[in-house]
Amino acid sequence: MGATVEFYKVKCKKNELDNKANELRKEARYDYGHSGYTGTIAEDNGSVELIDDIMSENDAEEFILNTAKKWEETLAIPLVKHDDNSYTFLLGGCYSC
Repeated sequence: MGATVEFYKVKCKKNELDNKANELRKEARYDYGHSGYTGTIAEDNGSVELIDDIMSENDAEEFILNTAKKWEETLAIPLVKHDDNSYTFLLGGCYSC
């Protein structure tokens, strides 16, 4: 089977990343079923790896494209830090389809 790289934008604090990713996984399973090979975050290994360097969206996408591996964790890269200590993150990974 193949794989595809997908991206998701979320706004949250760093300690909320796992919860946000779990919400995305749950939504993907609802939308695409639980049979696997959906090409979504539902196909990662269930964990998030924070890359703790703020990047532009283009740089973050490029980093994920070059770094993410099928069946491994979703990568989270901060794009913007907000006044309330939350961030806009780009989450992405290589997901089986």
